[in-house]
Amino acid sequence: MPVGKKLLAGHGVCYKQVPLHSPRRMVTRHKLLMSAALVLGTLASAAEPKTLAPHPRLFVSGEQIARVIKGRGEAYAEAYRQVEAAAARGVQDAADPMREISPFGRGFVIGGRLISLAIQWHRTHDRRYLEAAVKTIEGMKSWLPPRGQITLQEGQYIAAVAIAYDLLYNDLTPDERARLVAFAREHCLQPFLRVTGERGSWWQRIVSNWNPVCVSGPGMLALAMYEDIPEAQTVVDRVQDSLAPIFDYLQETRGGWVEGLGYWNWTMHYTSIFLMSYERATGQRHPGFRSDGFREAMLFGQHFVPYDEECGFGDNQHGGLDATVLAAAEFLGDRDVLKRLQMYQQRVQETEALKRKLRRDRQPTAPPNPTDIGYWVPLRLLVEPEPATDVPEPPPMRNFVRTYPQQGWTALADQWPKPHVYASIRGGQLGGPHTHDDLLSWNGVIGIEKMILNYHQAGYYDSAWEWRAKEIYERNAASKNTLFIAGLSAYTGVPRHRSGPARADTSSFVLPTGPAVRLDATRAFVLTRYNPRLVCRLFAVLGDRGLLVLDRVEMPGNNPVEAR
Repeated sequence: MPVGKKLLAGHGVCYKQVPLHSPRRMVTRHKLLMSAALVLGTLASAAEPKTLAPHPRLFVSGEQIARVIKGRGEAYAEAYRQVEAAAARGVQDAADPMREISPFGRGFVIGGRLISLAIQWHRTHDRRYLEAAVKTIEGMKSWLPPRGQITLQEGQYIAAVAIAYDLLYNDLTPDERARLVAFAREHCLQPFLRVTGERGSWWQRIVSNWNPVCVSGPGMLALAMYEDIPEAQTVVDRVQDSLAPIFDYLQETRGGWVEGLGYWNWTMHYTSIFLMSYERATGQRHPGFRSDGFREAMLFGQHFVPYDEECGFGDNQHGGLDATVLAAAEFLGDRDVLKRLQMYQQRVQETEALKRKLRRDRQPTAPPNPTDIGYWVPLRLLVEPEPATDVPEPPPMRNFVRTYPQQGWTALADQWPKPHVYASIRGGQLGGPHTHDDLLSWNGVIGIEKMILNYHQAGYYDSAWEWRAKEIYERNAASKNTLFIAGLSAYTGVPRHRSGPARADTSSFVLPTGPAVRLDATRAFVLTRYNPRLVCRLFAVLGDRGLLVLDRVEMPGNNPVEAR
């Protein structure tokens, strides 16, 4: 039984199986009605909790708050400084918060602002911080109109409100609680219930970062205010239903994420904080959270960022970990995953320090504005686990190959996690959200430096979201180190005489020199008259000394083959 199917059993939801959205269809509008018949109002479900845990009941515990108050040491000194500055700014402009920041930018900063105010309240017991948090939330009414939509920014706004309310709950006056509950019902949860009703929203039940970013905040807010919101269980059920296909997808890909590293990071953050909140608040175990696919997804990012070199594919290659992913590993009791993630963090930090030392001629990057920090800074203070010193370091893996099925991405190295020779290889299928026309392309790292790379840093222009997006140079094949046959790259359309978009099938094996990966892209090339009989690329690691790339193309006619 798929994980998503098990997840909904006993949650007041009548489940109907819906095929997973294939990557090539993820960007289309969700045209199906919701696949679950939700019982509106108060649900009498076997899984409906009779009582919820006391506050703080979401993903931040009282013990974690106490740890921040006590002090977390020199490693967190800069985070404390930024939290203090952000909270001071929050007190200063609480009546009209963030008027100079764009609506989308507020989605990141409001979390940093509200959580910083909550931290400073607990550290100082100065009511200015608590009152500023309440006033800031009430100042968000124009951001969240009662008849408004739920998009990425609203999802982030609502998540920030939920976290702040839970952190401050025990110190709010009855009047302050009542005001915030009234705000939440009118400006957060009623819009969510309306847009996720019978017709549903396009982002429900799809494999995309939009899904968890839009639903996790409302889900946490319903859990935080459960006793005061009659519709709370309905909200939680709809969140459960919307997230279900993601767990099935992670099972199929063994933890891969088609949108790439940056959107994997965002997806994991919002999915993790809801799942931890759900389990802490209800005392019930969530099958999707504890699935093999989710466990493997926690490790996906590090396989495409050897040392500090970003080697993924698509729009956003940011592979840095939010502290919430490490917190999820700790919450699940998976000390092995936690140890691997902490080792990865340490490698990145050590490599960045070494490169700063070696590149003295480079200008240092400007420090961030400490008053407009993102949610990740205060959350690092609150939930980043202590070093897993009780777990031995896993031994290095020689002849390392990690392929994510269906997605088709592969990481290849002489050894892991500290490779001398590394390559990331783009197999799988063309198409999907935030992807580029980069089939058969690759990134190569020797030592700690990336030597072979794709250009991928295209801006998020208005054109990036329209049908001509792949004409942007950084998104099309001309900017990639891939194969061209008769001047053409892999076909980006769907030819009538072939089934589905261009695809390269991946197989791996070990040669005497080391691991190797073979991509068969014969059916990915569609030319005007004659099509190739064979198109293959072989990547073979030569011990710790280098990487060999062999291309073989068989086709009629006198046509050039280029490896750019």
